[in-house]
Amino acid sequence: MQYSVKKDATPQEDAAAQQKAAAKWAKVSTRPSAYAEYNDACGKAYLDGNPTGNAAIHIRTGFDLLPGDDAVFFYWKVDIVDGGGVSHKPFGPSPLALRNAWEGNWYPGGLTRGSAYATISPESYTLLDDGSYCHPVPLTVYYNIY
Repeated sequence: MQYSVKKDATPQEDAAAQQKAAAKWAKVSTRPSAYAEYNDACGKAYLDGNPTGNAAIHIRTGFDLLPGDDAVFFYWKVDIVDGGGVSHKPFGPSPLALRNAWEGNWYPGGLTRGSAYATISPESYTLLDDGSYCHPVPLTVYYNIY
């Protein structure tokens, strides 16, 4: 579950932010298409993929924060699960110079042909300039690797 809370929030403010996010994101976002996104208190995170043939895929992922929010640091990880196992791609950890958006691209090859899916790892996060953290909710996108 992702939520945002101000820096130095009281335990009551933190609990209220968690409850608000839990009510808003009671479902896991899972779509059988090649594109998925979610919109929450921090903005949008996305995961997109395009199988390119030769047992390879182009993965595009990132985030767009709400207007007025800027990230100063992030760590993002995408996992691909296919018939041969799991492949991981970490982006960062890395500082960002007050950026409102970030995008990463990954071109893994040598995948196992057939059904596969990609996820944004729950380890992923952005640190905003006000000291709050944003974490993506579970997100899964399905592909056919050829």
